Amino acid sequence: MISLTIDDKRVEVEEGSTILQAAEKLGIHIPTLCHHKSLAPYGACRLCLVELGGPRPMLQASCVFPAQEGLAVQTATERVLRTRKVMMELLLARCPEVPRIQEMARELGVEESRFPKKEDDCILCGLCVRVCEEKMGVGAIDFVGRGTEKSIAPAYDKYSAKCIVCGACKVVCPIETVDLARITDKEPRPIRSEFDMGLGLRPSIYIPYPQAVPRAAVIDPETCIHFRSGVDGVCKSCVNFCDAGAIDYEQADETQELRPISQRGLQPRVRAHSLC
Repeated sequence: MISLTIDDKRVEVEEGSTILQAAEKLGIHIPTLCHHKSLAPYGACRLCLVELGGPRPMLQASCVFPAQEGLAVQTATERVLRTRKVMMELLLARCPEVPRIQEMARELGVEESRFPKKEDDCILCGLCVRVCEEKMGVGAIDFVGRGTEKSIAPAYDKYSAKCIVCGACKVVCPIETVDLARITDKEPRPIRSEFDMGLGLRPSIYIPYPQAVPRAAVIDPETCIHFRSGVDGVCKSCVNFCDAGAIDYEQADETQELRPISQRGLQPRVRAHSLC
């Protein structure tokens, strides 16, 4: 274990953890737009900057900087807050009409950007690109262009034949602006709920019905990307989010027949209650 202090609070984390993960363990909020628990750290948005102590204090992105023994970190110094505001102004200038960016700007005290405005709806965080490549193993979209012309699109800016319409890119987008119609001409296939006779929808991981006993979630192998791919490393994002470590891909379905007590030759227990 590694011991460090964040905002004068000591915390111990496993080796290989980042400062952002250590802060989350302490309940300290650090804003970020490009971080996702299922994906490798990237450090694109730079909103998660923190200040590292020492003879020459420096700013570092907390989502990619590893926790180190004895490290002293401050998350809300004047220098940190000032730099975050500048980064937020740049994002606000790029996507001035995106509600999520407007909301985060207000949270950081930024009302208006001093930089020239663009009419974009992508902050180039790369989450959609990374989830498609790292988790889905498809790579239907990628960064194209350089500098101010940089964007995210399918190969040759045409509909992708590789896209499996899983919707993962749409799910991880922090500003909710991914449009599948720009990527593929295939229609998404919703998963119908058997309990609701197909009138409602359900995810691939779900509780079969409200009265289920035991009330435990199950994974539908017919729609789960991991099972459908047949490749061990594909997706498994649920593992990153299950704090209880309860995900078991090897567990098979099991049917148990339950019979009434009278059919098993047992006498039901009767508990006597006193009226006194």
